[in-house]
Order: sequence, then structure tokens, then C-alpha cells
Amino acid sequence: ADNGSLLVIKDSYAHSLIPFLAKNYSHITVLDLRYINGDIKTLGVNIGDYKNVLFMYNVITFSQDTNVKKLNFIFK
Repeated sequence: ADNGSLLVIKDSYAHSLIPFLAKNYSHITVLDLRYINGDIKTLGVNIGDYKNVLFMYNVITFSQDTNVKKLNFIFK
């Protein structure tokens, strides 16, 4: 099945899941916020280009991760 494109915003918790998603999407972009310096927009990622967006985080990591603030561009 081709569900279009998927943007995965993740921590290491998602490593084991992504291979299972690959057969269902024609294009997957994976962002690990821990390794992105600066503004995500400079990477050329436009959330409007994706049919689906998946936030895949361990709950504890998500609540403590200061990198989540890099997602502010989504809500502007």
C-alpha cells in the first residue's frame, strides 16, 4: 500500500519501527531533533509536503527533551 509521504520526528525509540513503515510509504523523512543544529526550516523540510506526520518518542524523553522547542515552526 502506498500511503504517500511520511515525516517521522523521533528519538532513538523509533529506530525499530521505521523499517516496518517503509513498505507502506513511498517517501519517509526522519528527523531526530537531537542532531539538528539551528532552525529545522534550513533543512528544507516543509510539513505541508507530507501526507502524514508521526511523533515517535518515549514519553519520558519527550517530556524532558529541550530539543522539542525546535518544532515551534509548525505552529506559526
